[in-house]
Amino acid sequence: MGPAPERPNRDKPRVDVATAPSHGFGEEIAWRTLEEGLAEAKSSGRPLMLLVHASWCKQCKRLKPSFAGKDLTELSREFVMVNADQDESPWALKYAPDGPYLPRILFFPPDSTAVDASLSNTKRAKSRYFYTPQDDLIGTMQKALTLHGKS
Repeated sequence: MGPAPERPNRDKPRVDVATAPSHGFGEEIAWRTLEEGLAEAKSSGRPLMLLVHASWCKQCKRLKPSFAGKDLTELSREFVMVNADQDESPWALKYAPDGPYLPRILFFPPDSTAVDASLSNTKRAKSRYFYTPQDDLIGTMQKALTLHGKS
């Protein structure tokens, strides 16, 4: 019998210091690049949340204060958080399941590079990954943890 299959180490200590720029979205959040984030999600068993934005985007600027809020900052510790300026990171266009609008917030299971389509803004029939400060991003994050969080 061969060695046991490798399992994610959900109790592995994690780095709570950002290794990628915040771009003004929550200075207290431990942001990662996509490559780092996918590897960390797989090794830690935590879901990944991807924020795609651009410096010129008015709606993105309106969303920034939401990421400085205590509730979102605390909840972010249960995720691997990836922050991408679409103009600086053209790969982000790959993650536009229903269009390249901005901002987009997408969620991934810990062991996948595919967006979980069930985790979107339920108030929207179009632009399902678009959030404003009035939308329930915290609720979507909590649903992501229910589906994909550490057990």
